[in-house]
Amino acid sequence: MRATALADHLVKAGIPFRHAHELVGKAVAEALRSHMPLDQLDFPALDPAFGADAAAVFSLERALAARSNPGSPSIANGRAEIQRWREQLQPN
Repeated sequence: MRATALADHLVKAGIPFRHAHELVGKAVAEALRSHMPLDQLDFPALDPAFGADAAAVFSLERALAARSNPGSPSIANGRAEIQRWREQLQPN
């Protein structure tokens, strides 16, 4: 989910998806090479396209809020699903 959020961030900043995918791959490879969590990398040092705010995409709340399509793991969808199951499982 983190890599996807990072790619989405780049695309929203105007980077073509193909290049965003390549940059995220570069970041993941660096995280693996350096044994550092992805969210702790110095993204602008890897590539200026990331921007200074790239690390902000790793907020769980922000990532979930960005996923608002039906069936996605957004907070609103999760709450609606919990409510649906509560209603369905209530004894008559």
